[in-house]
Amino acid sequence: MRPARRRLLSDDITELEIGGRGAVSSGGGFIGGGFGLSAAVTGMAIATLLNAATTKNEIVTCMRLQAEDAELYLLQRGIAP
Repeated sequence: MRPARRRLLSDDITELEIGGRGAVSSGGGFIGGGFGLSAAVTGMAIATLLNAATTKNEIVTCMRLQAEDAELYLLQRGIAP
């Protein structure tokens, strides 16, 4: 049995909430260095490459629409709140 469909008009909306973590970066965190100029430059270059390869960027935006007899939650992963 299919659930009943209902149209939600703008006049029916009693509340609108937009939030979420927004843009979040995770991973990376490598720090390079070394003893002497050549080793320090090499260490920093390797750390830069590792950070670029392991850093992950993510967007999490939630939207909630509230009506008298209905509630709708939406998840958006492309636009920050």
